[in-house]
Amino acid sequence: MKSAVKNVFLRETLPAAILTQVSAMNVAASRSFEPIRGIEVMDKEGNVVGYSRKAGTKAVSDTATSRVVLFGTSAFIPEVFSHFFKKTPLFVRYPQSLWTLKLSCTILVMGLMVPVSFSMFPQIQRIQCSKLEQEIQSATEETELFYNRGV
Repeated sequence: MKSAVKNVFLRETLPAAILTQVSAMNVAASRSFEPIRGIEVMDKEGNVVGYSRKAGTKAVSDTATSRVVLFGTSAFIPEVFSHFFKKTPLFVRYPQSLWTLKLSCTILVMGLMVPVSFSMFPQIQRIQCSKLEQEIQSATEETELFYNRGV
C-alpha cells in the first residue's frame, strides 16, 4: 500500500506541483527588474510620484500568486478526476480515451480559473505611503498611493 501511495504521488501530484512552481518562477524571472528598479506609484489623479521597489516586489509577488493558483489548479484538478475515473468500466475498457477526459477537464478548469486568477488582486492596487521608500513619502502629502500590478 505504501508503494501505491508513493507511485500516485510521483506520477500524478508531483507534475502539478512542479508546474505550479515553474509558473511562479517564470513570473519572478520575467519581471525580475521590477523589485530592483521599482515601478511607478501614482496619486489618486494618476500623477506619477516616483518609482518604488517595495511596490514592485509586492506586484511581482501578487502576480506570481495568481499564476500559481491558475496553473496549479488547472494541473491538479484533471489529475484528481482522472485518478477516480480511470477505475470506471468505460475507461477500463477504453483506457486510451482517458486523455480526452484530461484535456477536456484541463480546458474547463483553466477557462474557469482565468477570471478567478485575474480577479484575485485588482489591476490597480493601493499601498499606504508609509510602507514605501522615504523619498516617495517626502515627495507627496498623500497617505495612499496606487500602482499598476500588471498581468
